[in-house]
Amino acid sequence: MSKIIFFSSPIGLGHATRDIAIAQYLDKISTKFASGEGASKLFSDYGFDAEDVYRPPSFVINHGKLQNPLIWLFKFYLYYKECKTISSRIIEKEKHNLIRKKTKNYIDYRYFRNKICKWNWFFN
Repeated sequence: MSKIIFFSSPIGLGHATRDIAIAQYLDKISTKFASGEGASKLFSDYGFDAEDVYRPPSFVINHGKLQNPLIWLFKFYLYYKECKTISSRIIEKEKHNLIRKKTKNYIDYRYFRNKICKWNWFFN
């Protein structure tokens, strides 16, 4: 069976709820989610297969201001690199089931593997 994997940000639930709304319209396609923390639980609660694999760095906000922003940014950069490794492993494990479109606009799943975490943060 063909499968679509959503790599969804675990920071907040806005990304997760939008991904669920899309996945609910994919009736005849197996859908899997890779996320972390509360988002993975939300996907499972909606009946989807979910892997709890992402652990973003914590941050502290005092009086509306991010504390130690440079340290947090460095930790986030390391987390971003780890996301790429995690998503690459999942795609490699699932690649024989993934949907690949065969048209002149075909984009190989390896392209997505290299872009997936970046896209989640900016386009989800």
